[in-house]
Amino acid sequence: MGRTMPTVNKHLEKVRSNYALFKKISTDTDWQHVDWFALVGYYTTVHCAEAFFAKGLDPEGQGHSTTHYDRLARLKKHRDVYHKMFVRMSVLFQFSLVARYMSVVCDPFAPPDKRKYCEVADIESFNAGHGKTADRVAHLVGWVVKKTEQLLPESSPYVN
Repeated sequence: MGRTMPTVNKHLEKVRSNYALFKKISTDTDWQHVDWFALVGYYTTVHCAEAFFAKGLDPEGQGHSTTHYDRLARLKKHRDVYHKMFVRMSVLFQFSLVARYMSVVCDPFAPPDKRKYCEVADIESFNAGHGKTADRVAHLVGWVVKKTEQLLPESSPYVN
């Protein structure tokens, strides 16, 4: 039996829930959990993108994506519609890889058997030269959530 994919509303519920946790974690002033901040932020944006796909806003009408790479490839392919979301989610995806595996994909669009992973000491080293990691993640996630509110007005407001 195949698995049923979540509806637009289910994805938006996850956006609201994840974004509430994301905002709560953002009060951690010593940033001992910046890795979790990046992960929760990334998965917030995953559900934003999947809500668009579930709503039929994918120009090819393919519905849900099958992997993180598929999702990014679809966003990249439709640059006229999703260019800014693709750019932000690509960075957030790399942050999530560093948070989970202490590595990044050197070429995320290479075929799975050809992907190479580069080790990274920690999330702050990965972000070196781009300011405070938490500020960068908060900016990227905030932009995607606001764009989701604009394009799916029924999803607003995210935070009560």
